[in-house]
Amino acid sequence: MYRVFWIAAACLAILAAAAAQTANAATVLDRLFKLSFHVEPPVQKNSGSVDVLDAAKIKAALRTATPEEGGFVDRVVGLARAGKIPAELVESTFDWARKKPYAHRFQYFQRGLTLRAAKAGITL
Repeated sequence: MYRVFWIAAACLAILAAAAAQTANAATVLDRLFKLSFHVEPPVQKNSGSVDVLDAAKIKAALRTATPEEGGFVDRVVGLARAGKIPAELVESTFDWARKKPYAHRFQYFQRGLTLRAAKAGITL
């Protein structure tokens, strides 16, 4: 019983000390829990502020194994650069597929992008 009290009191003291420095709750939590995972996005901004998809990063993240899989990624990136398919569609599908099981990421990406593009009226 006393342990719970002292642990709660210590947590409240830490939170109060962190909050005394700044009033922003997000900053307090960031200071308390310094866990950050840096993941490079598949899109880089160039000087003209035009989105440029990087096929090599997408292939590496999705673990493409065959030339056909790599060709699909190249074709989709080419279509996005040409403006025939929205780059946001490719990016969001890539981000979604990257969170799927490790061995099947490309399959999720291919199927998801094909279905989402078909809903938008684009044939891949």
